[in-house]
Amino acid sequence: MSPNSERRMTAEEFIQDIALHKLDLNHETLLEQFWFKEDGRVVANIGEKNGPICGPVLPYRIENDDCLIIGEGDIQFSWTGFRIERDKLSVLCGGETKNYSITRIEKKQCYLP
Repeated sequence: MSPNSERRMTAEEFIQDIALHKLDLNHETLLEQFWFKEDGRVVANIGEKNGPICGPVLPYRIENDDCLIIGEGDIQFSWTGFRIERDKLSVLCGGETKNYSITRIEKKQCYLP
């Protein structure tokens, strides 16, 4: 993908591309950070900037090829309309467009003593 291109993708393509990346919501007051792990889980920080936050580890699942459901029960996000341009992600969530910054994270090696 060239650095100036915009790409629309299915939920499965999104998951394959976003592993080992951190997503940060671009919003004045809300905090949403997601780390998509290779093991099928999402580590999240969710809350308000300068306010209370929670840090759950959430499952995710794909529905109908183009819908990603993150979480379950009281904490759940439904994303569709994935678009990545450079280091920015745009998704539809609850009828609203949400924009996230994408940061690559290095895979940490764990060594047992």
